[in-house]
Amino acid sequence: MNKWIITAASMFLSTSVLADVGLGISVQNNDQRFSMPIDITESFRIEPMFGFSKEESKDTQYSDFEETREGYYVGAGFFGQAELVENLNFLYGARISYLTIENKGKSDFSDYETEADGYSFAPTIGFEYFLVEKLSIGGEFSVEYNKSDGESKEDLDTYDFSEESTNTDTSLSVRFYF
Repeated sequence: MNKWIITAASMFLSTSVLADVGLGISVQNNDQRFSMPIDITESFRIEPMFGFSKEESKDTQYSDFEETREGYYVGAGFFGQAELVENLNFLYGARISYLTIENKGKSDFSDYETEADGYSFAPTIGFEYFLVEKLSIGGEFSVEYNKSDGESKEDLDTYDFSEESTNTDTSLSVRFYF
């Protein structure tokens, strides 16, 4: 088994050395994603990534309510790519990631804490425009499916839960290639 892992890692690393490799950052609303695009061929890209999001809300109009939600994820995107015109590429594929979520809140009536982990699958289309040879900007649209399981504690009660959601997502990115 170890031989297979070492062989697969060696193939991946040797392919990565021969491929175009870059670093990217994508920012949207409360979410930041860092990625490493690896163009395996002119028409296929793998993009390992990690990211985080943080949201805080407060409502003092009706009650003292505070909530903090943090999320972290790690995964990879697998994309086909085609040059539409000079310096403009069309990307199509999907991102798959593992995610963790922590939610804490308190109000006049109760305190609660939620921890969950799960996965995300997001079919994605986008574009990448090269401003110069090694620097690009891009945009993506995806339909994201999330599933997570976790535990919630509210005051003295603890219970398990499962959550599923589907939403659309857009992002802008900047990538630099070596």
